[in-house]
Amino acid sequence: MARAGQLVGALSKAVTSFEAMADLSTFEERKRALLKKCDHAFVTAEMGRNYTDKNGEVHSNPDAGGMVRCIELAARILGVLAEAERAAKNGDGETRGVEVEQIVSLLRSIGYKVEKAA
Repeated sequence: MARAGQLVGALSKAVTSFEAMADLSTFEERKRALLKKCDHAFVTAEMGRNYTDKNGEVHSNPDAGGMVRCIELAARILGVLAEAERAAKNGDGETRGVEVEQIVSLLRSIGYKVEKAA
């Protein structure tokens, strides 16, 4: 039982400190610790800055830029962006590239005159 408590303590410490994250034993643990940091940063950015005006009305200004950066970082950590870039490079999925010659031949087939720009 004490061993489980030590592990939980080590993991929670690793999540609060970037330096302590380096001591985590597996890549998966480090990835999850970084994602927890991203979650915390996202919640903070989403809350943004709140203030009360002179009429007593509360206004909230979330940090949309910070929220987007958290999303981008989490996508990088999870490998989502790398997978999308790989798919684009290999011509998979919706990002498939079309050869210029194919476009030119299609345009010519419907009657357009296509010339190379100088």
